[in-house]
Amino acid sequence: MINYPLPASLPHMRADSVLHMGMQVVPQSQWLEACVDLEPYYSHKRKVRHTYDNKVFASLAQSQTAQQELASLLQQHLLQDHSQVYGQMGKQLTHLPSGILLDIPATDAMDALWPASLWVADDLLIMQPVAGQYCLTAASLCSPSSWRLQDKLGEPMTRIHDPVPGIHQQLTPKIDQFLANMAAGQVVERRNWSLQEAQELAQFPQPITAPLEPASPLFYRMERQSLLRLPQTQTIVFAIRVYVFELADLQQVPDALPALRTAVETMSPTLRNYKNIDFYGPALAKYC
Repeated sequence: MINYPLPASLPHMRADSVLHMGMQVVPQSQWLEACVDLEPYYSHKRKVRHTYDNKVFASLAQSQTAQQELASLLQQHLLQDHSQVYGQMGKQLTHLPSGILLDIPATDAMDALWPASLWVADDLLIMQPVAGQYCLTAASLCSPSSWRLQDKLGEPMTRIHDPVPGIHQQLTPKIDQFLANMAAGQVVERRNWSLQEAQELAQFPQPITAPLEPASPLFYRMERQSLLRLPQTQTIVFAIRVYVFELADLQQVPDALPALRTAVETMSPTLRNYKNIDFYGPALAKYC
């Protein structure tokens, strides 16, 4: 179990739709959030890789140079911008709070993304321009939010976002334009939310059956997503850090549960279906 501090504000309190881009430019020093609590994420990633293998890590041949650039830049970022958390001992990084030693891949290593992804809590995805569209060419995706890597590898942004209702009409053109215009080294972030019935970080797609029993506990899943363009390969790195809170704990954040009720009540039918609100509804009622 990972014990996260609750933020003062949650994404459902700031935006009422997944179709709201909500992008915010942040300094490059804030590319990733500090990973003081790396140990449970590190163990989780190793476990799901052993269990699921290419369902959580996969790459295309064309991504190798970008993977190597990402590993080099990430190492620099952690040692410079998170020096209170990371150090280096020879060919390994040291996670100072836990004492975990982390392998540094050689500069010409194949699939450098995997060992580099173990350095941080975030999942790391590589998006490269292919025939005028940004396509997913490599990913360490150990905490998926109800999607399968094998369904998306090699696909453009339009295909990756297919399940989101209204995405192509309202948001995909904006995303494509936004990615094309990102400057090298620029970092943007956004946060989104969903509900889940278990605390596990890895949420693979499951068939939806009858609504949850009213007594069932629920969990609030928050993602901090960041985008960075690598300067040499011009690749976009998409980082996703997942936090999971017991829904009852949201009582500690003023107005969080009333705002959640408002967000649910004002959703369009298609968005309610996408977020499985009717499935969670009976269990959600006891919270808000």
